[in-house]
Order: sequence, then structure tokens, then C-alpha cells
Amino acid sequence: MKSQTKEIRASIHRVRLFGRIYEREQVTTAIILMTPVLFAVFMLFILPVVQVVVYSFTNMTTSQRGTFVGLENYKYILTDNKFFLSIRNTVLFAVLKLVFDTGLALAIAL
Repeated sequence: MKSQTKEIRASIHRVRLFGRIYEREQVTTAIILMTPVLFAVFMLFILPVVQVVVYSFTNMTTSQRGTFVGLENYKYILTDNKFFLSIRNTVLFAVLKLVFDTGLALAIAL
């Protein structure tokens, strides 16, 4: 009877998480330590991406709030020749830089 009571008391202070058993204090400490990092990741990465997606469906400028325009911005950019020219230039720059940097690194390494 005593051993069962001890097991029950011990199991109250343990948490099963991802197939492993942890002490409740360990889980609480982990959550407390992870909260600021998760908040920072949300504020610095996730929230801005969501805002950019939302803003892309408006005609917003830096001086005024925009109104919803749907896919008009995407239609405009996909019919603009300057957009495709800038994509081509970006890809060309990236490839040339990669080749140059790799060649330079190999030359320095030898």
C-alpha cells in the first residue's frame, strides 16, 4: 500500500511529453525560458510576414492607409516588363557572385 502511494505521488509530479517522462519543474522551467524567444520569433519573423501578405492586397502607400484591391497588385507586377528584367538581373547577379566567391575561396585555400 505504501509503495503504491509513493508511486502515485511521484507520478503526480511527472509529465509525459513526446514519449519521455519529465519532472513537472523541468517542463515549467523550459516553458518559462522558451517564452521570450518564442515571443521574439513571432514579433520579428512571423508577424512581419503576415503583415506583408496583408499589405500586398491593398493600395497602401507610406503616407496613407490603403484600401483593399485584391489581386490587382499581382496582376500589375506580372504584366510589367521591368519586374521580369529585375528578376533576371537578380538571378544573374546571384549566379555570378556565387561563381566568383567560390573561385576566390578556392584560390585562397590553395
